[in-house]
Amino acid sequence: MPVDTNTIYKIVEARPYTKISAKEKEKGMRVAINLHAEPKDITILAGEIKQKYNNEIHKKDLDEFSVYFNIEKPNNKYCISKVYSVFYHKRNKDL
Repeated sequence: MPVDTNTIYKIVEARPYTKISAKEKEKGMRVAINLHAEPKDITILAGEIKQKYNNEIHKKDLDEFSVYFNIEKPNNKYCISKVYSVFYHKRNKDL
């Protein structure tokens, strides 16, 4: 299990995007985060970050919000890097 050492994070980038398909056009936002160490539950931290952007999500009527985590020091000694992605989508009613 990941160690709960330091959940201090740095927002590296917050970028809006648009996905266009034959059927629809979806607006979204991707936030890239650097974490020094791996928290016990990445979804709790993703929820906190989503709350910080909640006004912007609703103001821009986004269809999708994603948080991309880059772990600087993974808890597994065999890993040289570790990445998590958490997606929230309007269709799933979690936005």
